[in-house]
Amino acid sequence: AIAFILPSAVLSLAAFLWQVSQARLRRPSYGIGEMRVLVDKGISFFLVNLLAAAVLNIDIFIISQYLPSKDVVTYSVTTRMFGFGAFFYTSVYAVVWPQFAEAIANRDRQGLLTKFRHIRNSAIVVMMVFAAIFAMTSPYVVRLLSPRNELEIPGTLIMLMGLYHVILAWAHGYAVVLQSMDV
Repeated sequence: AIAFILPSAVLSLAAFLWQVSQARLRRPSYGIGEMRVLVDKGISFFLVNLLAAAVLNIDIFIISQYLPSKDVVTYSVTTRMFGFGAFFYTSVYAVVWPQFAEAIANRDRQGLLTKFRHIRNSAIVVMMVFAAIFAMTSPYVVRLLSPRNELEIPGTLIMLMGLYHVILAWAHGYAVVLQSMDV
């Protein structure tokens, strides 16, 4: 779970520090109270993402009790590969939530909707493209990850996992907006 969260956390921290440095240059008109509200929102956002990562990674323990080991390995490799693809959109969502929160605080509904639609649609396209690339390259990827094992990832599993991650990218976008609203 740490490896899943760490890249997003580092990217978010870098974005936060950049925003703070830019805010100091502009001499912000907000005080420590407003900053505390933003930090509290950030902490709650981090905790929700940490819990989501824990929930999304518990599935392997459950299926290992019911499926043969070859199927568990196939599922695990596929899940890890799609997790790599999901890293891209989760990182972007983690970085833009302060922008969403700012647009909400400024009552800039049109700006929020424009940014949200663009980022959500981009996340969906990224996952669709990733699924297509993975479907075409999965034999090579499997041979690279597991050269001694004869592992084959069924196209149906790739398609279903791709659909799952497209839905997850869509839902995650709405979750980020709702978290930015403090809902």
